[in-house]
Amino acid sequence: VAETGRALRQFLLAASLLHAHVRQFYQQALPDFLPPATLTAYEGDYPQLTRLRDVVETKSSKDWRRYTYDQPFSAAEQAQLWEHRVLAERTLVVLQRMLAVLGGKFPVAMSVVPGGMSVHLSEATVLRLRSYLGEVREFLEDALPEDATLLIKRYPALKAAGRGREDLLCVGTGEDDSAFETSLFPSGVLVGGKLERFAALAAESIRYAYYRLPTEQPAKGVLVAPAPDKPEAYSWIKAPRYGGRALETGPLARLVITYLSGARLHDPKLVDVIEKTLGVPLVRANTVAGRMLARAGEAGALVERCETLLDQMDPAQPTVQSEGDPLRSSGEGIGYVEAPAGALQHRMVLERGRIVFYDIISPSTWN
Repeated sequence: VAETGRALRQFLLAASLLHAHVRQFYQQALPDFLPPATLTAYEGDYPQLTRLRDVVETKSSKDWRRYTYDQPFSAAEQAQLWEHRVLAERTLVVLQRMLAVLGGKFPVAMSVVPGGMSVHLSEATVLRLRSYLGEVREFLEDALPEDATLLIKRYPALKAAGRGREDLLCVGTGEDDSAFETSLFPSGVLVGGKLERFAALAAESIRYAYYRLPTEQPAKGVLVAPAPDKPEAYSWIKAPRYGGRALETGPLARLVITYLSGARLHDPKLVDVIEKTLGVPLVRANTVAGRMLARAGEAGALVERCETLLDQMDPAQPTVQSEGDPLRSSGEGIGYVEAPAGALQHRMVLERGRIVFYDIISPSTWN
């Protein structure tokens, strides 16, 4: 991969992670704890929120009754969270534009090609990306961690809720991570409290899934046949395993493995904050609160990494290496990358440039 293309790929991935972290907290998590009825007490000057407040106030009480419950935020905290939700929407817009510059569209980017990125990189493009990053930097580094900490402080039950496995997986970012400066995240596996190198041992168990192995194994890939009447089966989802073990993956797994590997992507204070807030060692912080803090801390670290990647982009250098002809290639390929929710594996078989087998193990099935 061309070096400038590698930097562009890493930047595109980092921006997509940032977009997912903001969306997950402010659009998917926070609304469960900040009901619309709290807007009736809003006295700020954000026009979007005053218009929503007027709508809420004009509705009859029965319309909002099911959204009303005792919640522990003060009036000032409610106002802060609502205003930060507005800023989060603006941040998502800027991140969407950043992703469009490099990927054409999101989430299915069109510009990642064999050998790098099919993007025309100019000084103006680099300046544009730097400007976008500057617009959202303060929000990602300050507001998101502050709001996550506040939510956990007011809902302490989250410190123990949703506890997962202590065996963790991070597959890295699909690049050579022997030197950390070339990779967003180092790869590794934490099994039984011991950090090991990641070796491509991921497989899918069909023991309790509605599939069976065919009587004759096909020549390419590993295919399974539907078996809806299979005894003891209860799911159409195949279960990922690493060396026979179920693992947790995602922002907390990335933080733990990065920290234990000696790499310093995150602010060193982040580990202290998580351990102090939850009252447990980092390796046992795999709860709702721990994952939330890890995600917020990762956002700030990714902003710093994006700055570094922008410095590495050289518009005078090619963004793609064009050796060979992918449309004539034959063989089997496997790729790993850290998606927002964690480890993602793609595997395919090519015959003269045509895909004859494709398989994905997604983070949601790990978790």
